[in-house]
Amino acid sequence: MDYDQKVYAGWRPAKKRSLKMLVLSRQRDESIIIGDDIEIVIVDVRGDKVRLGINAPREVSVHRKEIYDAIQREKAQQQKEQQQKD
Repeated sequence: MDYDQKVYAGWRPAKKRSLKMLVLSRQRDESIIIGDDIEIVIVDVRGDKVRLGINAPREVSVHRKEIYDAIQREKAQQQKEQQQKD
C-alpha cells in the first residue's frame, strides 16, 4: 500500500481535494479544541443538520464556507479593479 493511501489516526482523504482531512465523531455537548484557544462545541444534531458553537478570540474570523468564498471573490474583484486603475 502506498504511503498516501494509508489512513492514520482519523485522517481521511477529503472529497474533491488532494488534501487530507481529520474526521472526528462527536455527540451533542461534546467539543474539539483547535490550537490553544478555539473550541468547537456540538450544540444540537437534528436529522442531517448540526448546530455548532464556536468559542474563539475576537481577532479570529469565523464564517460559513459560502460566506468566506463570497468575501474572497469580492476581494479579488476589488484588487482587479484597483489594478486596472493603476
